Amino acid sequence: MASGARTLFRSQTLAGRSVVNARGEDLGRIEEFVIDPDRGRIEYAVLSFGEIFGSGEKFFAVPWEALQLDGERRHFVMNVAKETLEEAPGFDPDTWPPSPDRRMFRRAEHAGGHVLSTSTHSHAGHADLTTKSREDTTMAHSERTMTHTRMLSASTLSGNPVVNGQGEDLGSIKELMLDINGGTVVYAVLSFGGFLGLGDKLFAIPWDAMTVEAGSERLVLDVPKEKLENAPGFDKDDWPETGDDEWLGAVYDYYGSERNW
Repeated sequence: MASGARTLFRSQTLAGRSVVNARGEDLGRIEEFVIDPDRGRIEYAVLSFGEIFGSGEKFFAVPWEALQLDGERRHFVMNVAKETLEEAPGFDPDTWPPSPDRRMFRRAEHAGGHVLSTSTHSHAGHADLTTKSREDTTMAHSERTMTHTRMLSASTLSGNPVVNGQGEDLGSIKELMLDINGGTVVYAVLSFGGFLGLGDKLFAIPWDAMTVEAGSERLVLDVPKEKLENAPGFDKDDWPETGDDEWLGAVYDYYGSERNW
């Protein structure tokens, strides 16, 4: 990748990607990403393993650093043997954990080799995925309970309304753009619904420019509507394929945000 640019990925296109190990064994698929909204970081990925939507399906909170995209950007690789997931309990899909579960890696080491590799990976070369229907690939967040109220799923954040400090409607979050090398939300894509005559333009909002409103999942971007007229953005039919540092820097500087890459 050229210096000065990074590849960013839409959270919705990463969810649904299959996961295999170094042996090529099918370990399931990524159902969701859990975000720490205070830090703008991926806390963990939810892996579904076993019979899809059947009695044999289990869910695991996988540490982000345990996942790597293959060189052809088709699927994630996690270096854990299939037997480890067959023996591990997973978590209750109605009560999501506040942090990743690293026990499967420790358990496998102690059990005699079910971990294929315990090293962590840099995420250079990771890629995105076109998902099928979200109704088919994820469980509805409304049916889940997070045990840590500050943790939110990426799919829940996508679609959330955004208001400013005066309570004025600024639109809604259309997507989260992830730097999977660092496991961070680089920016959120804000859709304004055509107000101010901006039509189909989408806006890049640094994650730390927003806060999650207390007592709700609504996001607050404390800027007047008029500031958005000249804000950095892009056309809905021409999404940036890379996160050029100069362009990202201009986005962050416009909102007075500290760069997190």
